[in-house]
Amino acid sequence: MDDLIDERLEGTSVGMLAGLLFAVHPVHTEAVANVVGRAELLSAVYFMLSLLCFLRLGRKRTNPIGLGAVIILAGLGMLSKEQAVTVLGVCGAFQLLLAPGSGGGVGSKSRLIWQEVTAWRVVMLGTCGAVLLAFRGLVCGGAPQIFSSEDNPAAFEPELLTRALSYTNLYVLNALQLVWPARLCCDWNGAVALVHSVWDPRNLGGLLLYAMLLALLMPGILSLAPPFAPAGLISRLTVDGAEHGVTMIITFLPSSNIFLTVGFVIAERVLYLPSIGYCFLVSLGVHRVLGTTNRFALNVKARSLASRCRHWMVKAGIGALVLASAGKTMQRGRQWKTPEDLYMSGVAVNPWSYKLHYSLATALGEKQDAAGMYAELQERHYKISLQLKPTHANAYNNLGLMLAGQKRWKEAAECYRHALEHRESHSKAMSNLAVVLKELGQTEEAEALHRQALQLQPTDHKAQNNLGLLLMELGRTTEARKAHQMALDLAPGVPMYHNNLGAVYWKQGHVREAAAYYRAALRLNPAYGSALQNLVIAINKSGRLLETQRFCAQPRLPAALTAQQREEREQDCRALHHIFYLQETLRLDPKIVDALDNLGGVLASRREYVAALELFEKALALEPGYIPSLRNAGLTTRNLGRHAEAKQYQTKALAAIKRAPADDPYTTPAQVAAAHNDMVSFLLPRAKERLVGLADKRNDAVAGLANKSGATGNQAGVIEAELGDVNAARAHFLLAVKADPNHEAAKNLRLLRG
Repeated sequence: MDDLIDERLEGTSVGMLAGLLFAVHPVHTEAVANVVGRAELLSAVYFMLSLLCFLRLGRKRTNPIGLGAVIILAGLGMLSKEQAVTVLGVCGAFQLLLAPGSGGGVGSKSRLIWQEVTAWRVVMLGTCGAVLLAFRGLVCGGAPQIFSSEDNPAAFEPELLTRALSYTNLYVLNALQLVWPARLCCDWNGAVALVHSVWDPRNLGGLLLYAMLLALLMPGILSLAPPFAPAGLISRLTVDGAEHGVTMIITFLPSSNIFLTVGFVIAERVLYLPSIGYCFLVSLGVHRVLGTTNRFALNVKARSLASRCRHWMVKAGIGALVLASAGKTMQRGRQWKTPEDLYMSGVAVNPWSYKLHYSLATALGEKQDAAGMYAELQERHYKISLQLKPTHANAYNNLGLMLAGQKRWKEAAECYRHALEHRESHSKAMSNLAVVLKELGQTEEAEALHRQALQLQPTDHKAQNNLGLLLMELGRTTEARKAHQMALDLAPGVPMYHNNLGAVYWKQGHVREAAAYYRAALRLNPAYGSALQNLVIAINKSGRLLETQRFCAQPRLPAALTAQQREEREQDCRALHHIFYLQETLRLDPKIVDALDNLGGVLASRREYVAALELFEKALALEPGYIPSLRNAGLTTRNLGRHAEAKQYQTKALAAIKRAPADDPYTTPAQVAAAHNDMVSFLLPRAKERLVGLADKRNDAVAGLANKSGATGNQAGVIEAELGDVNAARAHFLLAVKADPNHEAAKNLRLLRG
């Protein structure tokens, strides 16, 4: 047997070509790119090691170390992936095919000894295989996995004929994945219809497949009984082909639905081991065509022209096959790079799979950015998934989450109700529906749904937190504190739960306890702005002014923060530092106009417009002509969408500027120009929208400038003619430019003139 190994495996071009084809085969992409595919890779390593150990056993019957290594490696492979245990079956088939008469190289005098060795090894391999399978069943609890008809429709077909014909069709499709891997997909659910009739044309593929396998295996079968084999049929090449055909068949048996029901229709990963036999078969076929089983390079000069042409044509074909396979593998690898790319490629191949559309929509939701650029595509694929499977409760729930994120509350509530129609025990849908109902003002039903969801899933910390927020809004702080405490007990690593519980204690007047929870939230997430603000307010409320000053002025930023988190935290601390000093100033003297205006400005920069406007109004109540507060009140009311009030405030600001003395710090050219420029946006609240419509009427440069101007809100110089404010806008631009020739209002004026 050692001579056979040296002849067939060591350094032969058959193995080299087979290895090259195996390395570039596209069907391996899933096993290599997918993290779960580690099982296939590891099991394949143990499979090959076990097979190589078996081929080196030699002719001796008693070789316990070698046979033990074969079984141990097979066991390790089985622990990686159950499919690897088939190596024992492959070894048994190889042992039978290596018997005398099959080219095994054993003389007739040793026939009886070899048959005894073969019988002993086959029995040992079968026994150890049964023990390994029993051990595997014991470890897994003895119960097989439970699948549904959606996972594998053919396996749940009651008609035996339909089931057999459908299985045959699946075998053909799996074989095509090896021979012509042009259409690869991560999920074939819904793509393969059952075969109900013997007259279905797809049965021709099954007949062809069985005929090819029979022709491939026949020399090996007849080699077991040489007297009955036709002359010239049995050779080392044909028996090798039978061996690799057996390898391909036996390694596919666990996925064939014959012994066990599998939970898929077609899966590329289960072809990883069968492809070993296929690649060897292709390599053997190439060598048969070339007329040699050992090397490509023969004495070309001694060949006929036809032989040389055939030689180079086969070489060129193999080169093209390798390059095409490598290219397809690279393309498939790019598709596995991100989930959305993978599912997008899957939808292109199999648009009938509701799972693919659902997975694609979910992946797009995870990739969603602040602008929501994938929202429309995400919504479309969720709806397609629901069209393919109207009872998919999770799809309804996720679609509801997406709609709720867009504040489409009524549509979201409808989706959640559909999810509960199809699965009454869907606790997440209940909790999500309760959140939406709270936004719609239906607080009683929202509370009932929260509590029902918690009865179904008592460990759902998100539902506990949402219930606490609802109770807090209803003013039931004692119950809210209990709910938030339970959420925190279930998930102590969530900063928001610490902050929410601190807010409850703050509402109840327990400042010290609130501050402790705010600190805990900041320890978990040092960039948590809400907890930071609440902590500063709590410290300030407790009267520890020096501690507040130190905390705000010199924040201790952990080194683990990213650059963006560090910048956000520093901005929050600076803003809170200013707020602290201004609040202390107003606490000592609440009638300081500058302090009121500055504090309002800080709050407005944090987009707390309502609180900021109250401070500006207090400042104007004390000093009605105070220019900064008039301008800031105008900007704030505009941000609140109250454009008429904004125009009034800005008109008063311009009037105050005219009345102010020349040495007033708020009448500098830059201040005057900014006031006039802002006035244009107050005159035209819809100027920003008009910029988009006017973009088609201007050249690209002007259109780009217009869009940029509209984004700032201070350069709304393109005015709707029907409003009659064009002249007023032009006048304000001219005044702004006159006051400050370098102000950006000059650009707006040029834009207005077109």
